[in-house]
Amino acid sequence: MRSAPLALALVMLTSGAHAQSGRGDTCASSADSPRDRICLQRLVAGQELRLAEVWKRTFAHMGGTRTPAGRSLLAGQRAWITFKDRACALYFLPGMSPRLEWANGMRCRANVTLDRIAELERIRADFPGED
Repeated sequence: MRSAPLALALVMLTSGAHAQSGRGDTCASSADSPRDRICLQRLVAGQELRLAEVWKRTFAHMGGTRTPAGRSLLAGQRAWITFKDRACALYFLPGMSPRLEWANGMRCRANVTLDRIAELERIRADFPGED
């Protein structure tokens, strides 16, 4: 039932867009129009906001910097941020179809962020924590 708020946020962020992809967004498969690009930008921004909320709850749940588990989680989050910044970079390199590559890059960012949200939620579920 924890995924219900995330699903609702995604539906609200991407309502009115075109095609359905496999990860829950409803943005067009390309970035041919300003509306398509805005949809993808909102999708990623919404997921990043959700990630920030889940991160705060999970970090507090693990005791923050007061505990070894919290410090370990923080180190992992810093490593993940580096990974996130590099994981999708190849989509933003100049190429044959810049709009399609940009759209795929934005989807890559969205997918990487969704995966991290899910991982943080699993961590909260796996550990008794402080809340």
